[in-house]
Amino acid sequence: MDHGELDPSRGAAWLDWWQRVNQVLNVEPELEAEVPAEIVQLAQARAQARLAKDFSRSDQLRDELSARGWEIRDTKDGQKLTRRGGA
Repeated sequence: MDHGELDPSRGAAWLDWWQRVNQVLNVEPELEAEVPAEIVQLAQARAQARLAKDFSRSDQLRDELSARGWEIRDTKDGQKLTRRGGA
């Protein structure tokens, strides 16, 4: 990903793979337990937009998440989604 060698379809395939693995191993239980499905979908769409270098769409999705009370931050380990205080 860092070298721009992962196209959007491969990125989506990796996200799908991760979701299947997480369903079995429950590595991110708080994500499934606390985050509504539509918020998870918006976050995944944003990740795909970033992989496609569609930063305008990525910003739109970040703003939509913010309007719904969620903060998404990009870190060296990937994006982190948290509920904003007071939301």
